Amino acid sequence: AGLATDWLAGSGVTDLRLNTPDSIVFKGDVNLDMAQQIQLDSRSIGWQAIAGNESGTVNLNAPHLAIRHTLKDVGESTTNRQVEGLVEAGNAIFNAHAGSMELTGAVKMNGFSAVNLRSDNQIQVRGINNPTLHRDFVGEIVTAGHLTLQASQISPSTLSDFSFKVVNNPAGKISIIGNQGNKTIPLSAAGSLTLEAAHILQAGTLVAPLGKITLNATETLELSAGSVTSVSADGLIIPFGVTEAELDWLYPLNSVSNLVLNSAPDKQIVLSAKDIDLAEGSV
Repeated sequence: AGLATDWLAGSGVTDLRLNTPDSIVFKGDVNLDMAQQIQLDSRSIGWQAIAGNESGTVNLNAPHLAIRHTLKDVGESTTNRQVEGLVEAGNAIFNAHAGSMELTGAVKMNGFSAVNLRSDNQIQVRGINNPTLHRDFVGEIVTAGHLTLQASQISPSTLSDFSFKVVNNPAGKISIIGNQGNKTIPLSAAGSLTLEAAHILQAGTLVAPLGKITLNATETLELSAGSVTSVSADGLIIPFGVTEAELDWLYPLNSVSNLVLNSAPDKQIVLSAKDIDLAEGSV
């Protein structure tokens, strides 16, 4: 199915939700501006050239933007948790701007030389749990183009194991940029954030209370002055599971499954690269 942005602009639509178990493909230059929200739910977001124009820009703007892959395939598929298939760069630039942004599940960004996700406040990331198959929550954004994330802070939801990856690009870079939006520590726990690329610039705020943050660069890793990479709960009391008969500590996954906990979650920060630059003033 196709959707013309010219029609959308004059339709009065304020809440755009595109859901497919396959791919959402933008063609040529695209500008979408919604008054409420934009939601893209798909395993892959891609771009195609149109005749006579081999490059393009996709611009999305809304108060809230969600990029997700929540639609489960039949059987034991895990494509909504881990990206599958070839990931390729291209000649388009993907720009998404929102007041708040949510990233859920596994989404492949294909055909872009650069992917720029900009939130005026926080970017929250969430893993997917297929209840009959898994006891964890996993998700990722994968691209072959440069990836820039700009937000007041980036954090995972409780127990989510979420990754940002730039692959098939020996010069690929992930850049984390901060802003002056809301930096309230989230009431989430035991989540994990992982960044993987040839080059990583951490100049913003990454927060995973009582969890794990991994910055894995094959070449260079820079933590700029003023950046924050934290697994601290900052003294907050964070709801996390329930007790049963005052003996067992459980975290309910769904109506029939629980995680049994023997101790508080571990806190860990892992930095890995050939060349690591920790600027004075990075935390």
